[in-house]
Amino acid sequence: MERVKKKTKYVEVEYWDCGEESHSHRSERVAQVCFNGSQTKRVYMPEQMRLGRKIYVAREVIKGRTYDSLSKELKISNGSLRVYVEKVFRISRHPKLELNHDPEGGCSLDEMRLYKAQNLYLISGVAKYWCVPEEGIAFKGSARPATV
Repeated sequence: MERVKKKTKYVEVEYWDCGEESHSHRSERVAQVCFNGSQTKRVYMPEQMRLGRKIYVAREVIKGRTYDSLSKELKISNGSLRVYVEKVFRISRHPKLELNHDPEGGCSLDEMRLYKAQNLYLISGVAKYWCVPEEGIAFKGSARPATV
């Protein structure tokens, strides 16, 4: 009976390098696109500015502005604005903040505007918790890719 043997095989792999350590591209065209894309890395908005923007949106919506007017001003979709408002009010319910709010929560936008003073109080409580200005930050720019 013949015994099994351990063998080693080396394989040479050719790939295109775009400069990113973890990338191995099969074609030069794809590597070039990746390289060009890495020249314009995404620039993220600072955390305080993002939180301040959410406070600004929530405050303006409660004061009566429409999602459409805010989306044109800030260059954000209506859906994102709704998420901002929902997040601010969700955070306001956190027990750590000790804010007096209606325990039922989840009311319509019209009902939220009806109780404007109470909701502006909740928004200012979240702003203090996040350490941002109570009026929020109306950053009208975009955090889209910018040349580095």
